[in-house]
Amino acid sequence: MPLRISLGPGERLVVGGAVIRCAGAPAQILIENKVPVLREKDIIPPEGADTLAKRLYFVIQLMYMDADNLADHYAAYWPLAYEVERILPDAASLIAQINRKLFEQDFYKALRLAKKLIQLEKQASERLASR
Repeated sequence: MPLRISLGPGERLVVGGAVIRCAGAPAQILIENKVPVLREKDIIPPEGADTLAKRLYFVIQLMYMDADNLADHYAAYWPLAYEVERILPDAASLIAQINRKLFEQDFYKALRLAKKLIQLEKQASERLASR
């Protein structure tokens, strides 16, 4: 079954490494084979990875989009995962779920879980700031 994506004017999408931008009116795109797909709103650029959880998300994003360098991305992932778990003990079960998805090479689902990790980190930061 193809993946149907709606793009608004100017909205970007990365499909298998190619950046696609909607140049005019809203468009419907069908992706008929299995390739990495990320909407612009789900992409963290390198300069946007400014917290531990965002850096972890960024590395998983690289795993998803750049399969040719998986070993390097895994090497970058593990120290970050340990550090996140050390600083945010509440994140242990979420990190375990992410690890399981990475083991299964289900990088898209790992990204979805990493988004939750970013929210958890943000909440913890807000709690600390309000003290």
